[in-house]
Amino acid sequence: METLATPRQSQRRGFGLVALAGTLWGTIGPATQAIFSLSSTTPLSVSFLRAAVATPILMIGCWWLLREKAFRIPRRDFGLMMLIGILTGLSQTAYLIAIPLAGVTISTLVGVCLAPVSVALVSVVFRFEPFNRKVMMALACAIIGVVLVVGIEPGMDLPHNAIIGVLFSVASGLTYAGVIVCGRFLANRAHPVQVNAIGFATSAVMLFIIAMLTGGPKLNYPVQGWLLILYLGAVPTALGYGLFVTGMKTTQATIAGIITLLEPVTAAVLAAILFGERLTVLGIFGSFLLLAAIVVLARGD
Repeated sequence: METLATPRQSQRRGFGLVALAGTLWGTIGPATQAIFSLSSTTPLSVSFLRAAVATPILMIGCWWLLREKAFRIPRRDFGLMMLIGILTGLSQTAYLIAIPLAGVTISTLVGVCLAPVSVALVSVVFRFEPFNRKVMMALACAIIGVVLVVGIEPGMDLPHNAIIGVLFSVASGLTYAGVIVCGRFLANRAHPVQVNAIGFATSAVMLFIIAMLTGGPKLNYPVQGWLLILYLGAVPTALGYGLFVTGMKTTQATIAGIITLLEPVTAAVLAAILFGERLTVLGIFGSFLLLAAIVVLARGD
């Protein structure tokens, strides 16, 4: 009996870890919005500092958990970890650039919803993961739920430079889908803290080089700003991505992409509490629709 129960328990545990990671990622937007309100900074600077804070935490954790095995990584896996870091840095920076151009609503809708759709297509075509009726319906319900949560309405006028912002949002969604797929390849071959330590070290180096080529990162933050940056690096980044990669060991990439749609729901709730933004009736219904889709996936057939 225990042998039969173990896989189901592992799947539920992995599902829960991915869901928790998505919830933590939902705090990134409000925290970043608060940083922008406290200081004149740039999306590139925030992305770099976030990765720079996360890197030593992950490196220390990697050494503490694995000791001498921490950085004994096959060359192919090391290359995939670096690719994850590059894609993560590009995805986060593109998303932060899109927000002032297209607005939080459109940026969130395009970037977050495009990722699971891309993952589903890539997984089915190249990895032959099952894409049955249940997953297809859950994906459709999840996307509809996110549309309702972020509040897109027919006939809504696009803000200035919205087309450029949407293009950055598309880039964010596509690169994030690449992170999910690469993470699935590594999930059973490398420890999650290895993946994140190498990935965010790569991301920090890449973003620092880009920042130096464009005038250098902005470092003039008040105490509250630095506390928020430390939070971004330690909690939704170091902890959040660790939980995500751990959960990916027993979670299909397609389903993981859907679960992480908890991110915009969390962001919408926090925005309502902290910044006075109000969810519409349709937005509340969309939240329940999204959560219902996730519960269906968690319960299995």
